[in-house]
Amino acid sequence: MFLEFSYSVWNLTRTGIFIMMCWTVNRPSWKPPKQDFGMIVERCLTLNKKTYSKLLLCAAGLPLLMNGHCLSQTVHNIMCTANLLLFLVTLNGYHSRTILMLYHALCTIVMNAQSVLVAVFNMYRNLQTERNDHVATLLYITELYLMLHVLADSSTRVINKVKNPELDIMSQNR
Repeated sequence: MFLEFSYSVWNLTRTGIFIMMCWTVNRPSWKPPKQDFGMIVERCLTLNKKTYSKLLLCAAGLPLLMNGHCLSQTVHNIMCTANLLLFLVTLNGYHSRTILMLYHALCTIVMNAQSVLVAVFNMYRNLQTERNDHVATLLYITELYLMLHVLADSSTRVINKVKNPELDIMSQNR
């Protein structure tokens, strides 16, 4: 449980620092979103054929079906997805490339790779305790697939934004 919690808190802290740096240090290169909060949330949840929404629902529903067994995995997946969406919304405000943008983009791609390792570890640990439960196995594999899909999509969006800072990465659909 410590691994999932500390990792999620570190990701949120890093994203919070990135947002504060955007507001202060990189003000000339960054503009805050002009849309209201509801519109931003709607755009986030419909990204990549609603894969982000599906992962959030799967992560939230899994402990209900498993009697609270995989709560640490749920905390990790929900916080990781929310953090990625918050980072993408903030990154989308850049209209020119800066060192801070490049640094946090690289950190996000590395964090995505680490999230994959945490998700695989969680799934392995949970499957060790429920070896003959085929429903649990299917749910864990579905959640891992969605997690890998979301992390690959967000990494691709970050790379595209670094390549072309004028690009609106929140409107890209694959």
